[in-house]
Amino acid sequence: MTIIQSEFATGQKQVTVPRESGVIVTERFSVTLAADTLAADIIEIGVLPGGGIPVDAVFISDECGTGTFNVGIMSGNVGSQDATRTVGAELFSAVADDSVVRATLPAVFGAIAPASDNRSIGVKCSAGITANGQVITVLLSYKV
Repeated sequence: MTIIQSEFATGQKQVTVPRESGVIVTERFSVTLAADTLAADIIEIGVLPGGGIPVDAVFISDECGTGTFNVGIMSGNVGSQDATRTVGAELFSAVADDSVVRATLPAVFGAIAPASDNRSIGVKCSAGITANGQVITVLLSYKV
């Protein structure tokens, strides 16, 4: 299993942290696929800052094949290449590729409680992807 990391996951870009309680920030996390992926691979696409609570999310993907996507909180530390890391489906579950999908269920946002540490947002496809420059994006709005 490989963890493909965005610039946010590697620390090359920093997420915006609201300066005041209740202020909503939207961050755009994107990865362009430059190499083929396997079904076991995880894309560490973004970071939810410590204390952050998601209030809205949008998933956008190019045509990636026949698989579906899960998007959620990853286990382990932000930026870790530990092969035992997993990704949940708190934000999106079994979303089709080549689509734009907005999280619409209130339960989606109640599933992610605030935590003191930064947490990774991960994307996992149910099938391997033959890379052809496809872009996968998560727009995440959150508050502290």
